[in-house]
Amino acid sequence: EVLRALANIASDSSLIDPVISAGAAAIFLAGFSSPDLLCRRFAVMGIANIATKIDIQGLLREDNFLNQIFSIVRQDEPERQDPDALRNAIFSISSLAASEKNHSQLIKYGIIKIAVDFLNNSDSEIQ
Repeated sequence: EVLRALANIASDSSLIDPVISAGAAAIFLAGFSSPDLLCRRFAVMGIANIATKIDIQGLLREDNFLNQIFSIVRQDEPERQDPDALRNAIFSISSLAASEKNHSQLIKYGIIKIAVDFLNNSDSEIQ
């Protein structure tokens, strides 16, 4: 429930900086490896919320964050295919793709192939 609360607070763009300053990015990152489905879901939601803020995106370009975000969207990990976490991971990537500064890192992680693969997904929200 703590991850859920932090993720919800981070949905208010005016509160993203205090959430980050309090160390929530590291907490969200740790939540990605939780065995609990809801912890992973809210960790991804928190990252998706903070990814909307352009000046925070430099932090999210770091390999430790991108590894976790991309681990959710890769199709070869069916046990991590919670639909809500998947949508939020894709939303995070979409937010990062809005800034040219992030393009080279996203390409490095295979975003073009992943994006094309997801165009064939049956979930219209993912497409």
